[in-house]
Amino acid sequence: MPKIIHAAAVLCFLFFTPFLFAQRSAIKFGAIKMEDFAPKSYPIDPEADGIVLSDIGTSQYEPHAKGGFNINFKRHTRIRLLNRKSFDEATITIPLYFFNNYEERIVKIEASTFNVENGQVVETKLDKNSIFQEKLNSRYIVKKFTMPNLKEGCIVDIKYTLESPYEQDIRTWYFQGSLPVLYSEYETDIPAIYDFVILNQGYHPFITKTNKEYPRTYYISYNENGGSGARKTFNLNTQEIRNVWAMENIPKLKSENFTTTLSNHIAKIEFQLSAIRYPDEPSKPIMNSWEVAAEQLLKRDNFGSELTKNTSFFADELKTITGNKEVTLENAKKIYSYVRDNINCNNHDALFTKNSLKKVYQDKNGNVAEINLLLSALMNNLGFEAHPVVLSTKHNGKALAIYPIIDKLNYVICQVIINNQPYLLDASHKQLGFAKLHNETYNGYARVIDVNPLIISLQADSLVETKLTSVMLFNAEKEGLVGTYQTY
Repeated sequence: MPKIIHAAAVLCFLFFTPFLFAQRSAIKFGAIKMEDFAPKSYPIDPEADGIVLSDIGTSQYEPHAKGGFNINFKRHTRIRLLNRKSFDEATITIPLYFFNNYEERIVKIEASTFNVENGQVVETKLDKNSIFQEKLNSRYIVKKFTMPNLKEGCIVDIKYTLESPYEQDIRTWYFQGSLPVLYSEYETDIPAIYDFVILNQGYHPFITKTNKEYPRTYYISYNENGGSGARKTFNLNTQEIRNVWAMENIPKLKSENFTTTLSNHIAKIEFQLSAIRYPDEPSKPIMNSWEVAAEQLLKRDNFGSELTKNTSFFADELKTITGNKEVTLENAKKIYSYVRDNINCNNHDALFTKNSLKKVYQDKNGNVAEINLLLSALMNNLGFEAHPVVLSTKHNGKALAIYPIIDKLNYVICQVIINNQPYLLDASHKQLGFAKLHNETYNGYARVIDVNPLIISLQADSLVETKLTSVMLFNAEKEGLVGTYQTY
């Protein structure tokens, strides 16, 4: 989810220095030929219902009138729909983020369906009145439309430009999807003042992977003293970094036996801003270390600060549950069982609290973060050493062990230490026992949120599953072979 960064320096106008070469993949919108319809199937996947002929995207920084940068994201996708089973791919959904007065918007859409009729290529353009807008939640809307005149074997050509004011959020690019892809390319042009960590996932090889720098001249305008002082302007000669990644003949993503989640394996490139270097200023770190991230989480009103609030409201109940104040494994199990059995979980996809822990206890209802933070608070109240632990579940995708990218996390459990032995607890699932976790949490790594944010390995391969089947057969003469079987 994008975060708004208000910086002291505001960059306004940009004078472009012409590049000495043309864009590598200049595929013109609407340039469809008869030979494009010739294949009945494609060697990459002869059984495919459809195929992406090309998918090309760019993210470029552009100055905007109010000062600062927009990111212009352009995408041009061309898909061959071989039969009706692939027609769902012709419904296009474009998510747009908004917050306060900042919002992403579509500034241009070109979309047409091409068919062969009477030996000629016939184009049917998308009616702009058929583009709809839906509100998903308080942060996202979607632009949605379905391509017209769909027939088996048709080609849909879609090109749009998305303008985003969130200069720290370069769009993730997915090379792989539900259809095989003949060619996919992504290009980013990033001013050197931005330092991005670039994260690459997947197994398919790149045919192009380049990183080059080119001179740029910026006309800089910024306010001193954090934006409240006098306005200054000057020219800055710096570099712009161009990255290009391309793949070809990419198989469709499909579920296989023993696959944890497809999102952990899809070929993609994503970006996380680590620092900004404004003129004549020290580098401003954006992505902190895990030590800093843990400290910040412990101070947040919707996370760690709840652990230090008064839990006297639970004191009498705590005495009833445990019968004493001894810090023992038996009492830890009693507290865990009480929270698990009495607090219902309404959302297993939450990193932060929406209500106070007192209200969660009183209502006997909360999300996974609220329940396991409450468990941590109660353990601490009785004298145990307990800490929240954050992670990303399988359906949410893997979170990297090194980088504290909070947006990648979606789950909270509790770690309690008894006699120097750590136990990981999750009271949000009724069927779980003490020190047992749901298999969704075994997705790589987790982090203890404490002064020393230790890393915890939760690898799916560490789960051991056993199955035993016993079969007994005997000859019953008239009935023939009869028997019983049992599976454990």
